[in-house]
Amino acid sequence: MLAKFSMRKAGVVLSALLMLGGGILIAPPADAQSTAYIDGTRLYGARRYREALAKFQETLKAYPSDGSTYYYMGACYQQLKDINSAKSAYAEAIKYGKSQPPGVNALKALLAIDVEYAKSVVPGYNYKLQMMLPNHGRFGADMAAAAAQKGGSVQNIPASTPSRSTVSSYSRSTSSSSSGVDSSLPQEGTFHIVDNPFNNNMTYVSATINGRPVDHMLFDTGAEIVLFGKNHLQQLKIAPPTGPSTSYVKGVGGNQQSWRMNVDLKVGNIERKNFTITVQESMDAPPLLGQTFLKDYQCQVDKQGRQIKLTRSDVYSRSIASATPYGNLNNVPFTRQGSLMVVQVQINGRTIPMCMDTGASNTQFTKEQLQSCSVEIPHDATTSAVSGIGGTTATQVFPVRRLKMGPIDKSDFPIQVVGKASMAYPLLGQDFFGDWKYSLDSVNNVIKFHSRGN
Repeated sequence: MLAKFSMRKAGVVLSALLMLGGGILIAPPADAQSTAYIDGTRLYGARRYREALAKFQETLKAYPSDGSTYYYMGACYQQLKDINSAKSAYAEAIKYGKSQPPGVNALKALLAIDVEYAKSVVPGYNYKLQMMLPNHGRFGADMAAAAAQKGGSVQNIPASTPSRSTVSSYSRSTSSSSSGVDSSLPQEGTFHIVDNPFNNNMTYVSATINGRPVDHMLFDTGAEIVLFGKNHLQQLKIAPPTGPSTSYVKGVGGNQQSWRMNVDLKVGNIERKNFTITVQESMDAPPLLGQTFLKDYQCQVDKQGRQIKLTRSDVYSRSIASATPYGNLNNVPFTRQGSLMVVQVQINGRTIPMCMDTGASNTQFTKEQLQSCSVEIPHDATTSAVSGIGGTTATQVFPVRRLKMGPIDKSDFPIQVVGKASMAYPLLGQDFFGDWKYSLDSVNNVIKFHSRGN
């Protein structure tokens, strides 16, 4: 089901679609917003909160009923430690934003500051916002009464957010959370990015498997699994799986048979015991650290600072950081296709879906995918070869006129056309976004680009 909301800025109607089940927002075009609003979002992203606040106050003079602007004002006030003003601004965002993203995210932020005040400003008729309150707000009693009539019960649900807004304030629980997150894992983690001796754009971390050190694992959001080669295990003196293969893996270079086995895998301070990895016959590249290991965490990648910061998803969802300002042009929505993050990218002005893949050094298309974009391979394209989990395949390399996603806009950008690959979507590689600091927010299904590295 699609819900549509709009607001009038700069003389045009700003429209966006929110898919209610999946939390997916298609960001509005930049030219549909006022100049002051755009300046404010950029200043906010640069942490110049007082200057940003002035821009949002200027925006309100022309658009006094804009929930997104009030939300940003609340976030600015909160960063400036003016909590009373932040609460008032968030309340206005709830008033005008209602059940749409400005209102929902303002309520998230307000619950992290003052639960009782949040309860007082949510309209009693707004079912969606009431259901976000402790014990489902005014509808909790109705649900309990209905359950009692049927002879059942309703669990007494605690406040969905604590009274403080910092991630470190949450206590660790030893039970599984209702969201399916393994709450026995650390609330926060850090992976240190190690030196890259492979002459590529990839991001590598160190790990241990069954207590044996692994110097390089590829941090790979485009991989659904954690993947080793039998050769890796043999080098570590760990017995690889034997017998008939149980599955196969596919990617650039084709398909390979694979096996599964359970190990104890630790990266940084996060350890998963009796954890299932996939093993293929041989891999020329380092092992892949994919989504099965990362799935319970939100990740912030800072290649310049040489670290990946992780926050457990249930903790993140209760923090101020999860209250995403959806008008921020640096936030790129994505959808999940399996474990892949699929984003909308413009190639030569044409919008197509691509997989944002931290495990891809280069941006890659198959010939069929390129044809669907109406892009022809020029006669002077250079030929090369590329290796993937399926082996080595020939490539053709040439620049496209323009490639754009969110705040990243590159001209005469080189792409690779791979001859043999099992790719559901073209891959958006590190050569396109690797010079940015970014967060992977699976709570709101957005990629937040923070700043560009030197």
